Amino acid sequence: MWDALLGKLRQLRGLDASFGEITSTCEMLAQGGAPAWSERLRYVPAAANLDPVVPSDWKEAWTWASSLAHLEAIGASSELTALHRERLSTETELRDLFAKLVKERTFFQLARSMKGSAMSALRSFADIIRRPAGGRGQRAVLYRQDSRRAMESCYDAVPCWIMPILARIGTTSNVLWCL
Repeated sequence: MWDALLGKLRQLRGLDASFGEITSTCEMLAQGGAPAWSERLRYVPAAANLDPVVPSDWKEAWTWASSLAHLEAIGASSELTALHRERLSTETELRDLFAKLVKERTFFQLARSMKGSAMSALRSFADIIRRPAGGRGQRAVLYRQDSRRAMESCYDAVPCWIMPILARIGTTSNVLWCL
């Protein structure tokens, strides 16, 4: 038994260089800002094919943590937060402006492709709507009849995809139900 114990002691002394390397590495990690990780490396043994203390992506995590610590040390984290908010705001504004651009270009192309009769029907409807005292007073019934006739003449000028379906059904119900 004594000989076995001496053999084990000789084996451990043979690993003295490896233990020294582990100790120096753990000290560097502790000085670098990871004391808890350093302690775990010292005392948690690794298996042959898996190390529970060192993740497989340790280098990426270390780089991220060190970059974040540097940014916090120089006070840039608040600037980055402000830049992130500005970026989100700018992206939202860009998306809204792009939607407006698509809408305007659609109406522009629609107006360019419109034939004379459709264009004149839309103009007459716009003129009727702009009349003073629109729909009030003694001539209100006549005004509503003129407006409805002008609107019905515009049906061919306004594509269905521009109007919501319920509005389209409501405006064409008299025409459709009589068929």
